[in-house]
Amino acid sequence: KKLLFPLMLAATVALSAQQTMLPDELKPFVLEYFEGQSVRSIAPRADNPKLKEVIMEDMSSILYDGKKNIVSVTFEGESRALQSFLPNAINDYLAENYPENRVAGFYKEKKREKVVLDNGKTLYFSPKEHTFIE
Repeated sequence: KKLLFPLMLAATVALSAQQTMLPDELKPFVLEYFEGQSVRSIAPRADNPKLKEVIMEDMSSILYDGKKNIVSVTFEGESRALQSFLPNAINDYLAENYPENRVAGFYKEKKREKVVLDNGKTLYFSPKEHTFIE
């Protein structure tokens, strides 16, 4: 019993330290779309060290580049419902064509944006107009 409290305190301090390591450019996004969640880890990607990955409490992840631009977001748990950060045109298309599905992932690629739905379907959109292309 005496050991449990120091372990809980150490875990809380570690999560708080991770929150402070979050780049200032990403803090508003995390606070708005992952409200109340702690950051589990922030680390360079093994397959591409130029990219860093933020793992949230519910295991959702945010991938960002050296300029602090968000490259992808994958949702787990309750966060999957939070797709309001997507461009309006993409949200409108999803509401009209996939009203029963939620976004499981959003990825910015060089010539297109990719949305993966919870049913496994992958959709592609133009990066400027955000219109459906495939």
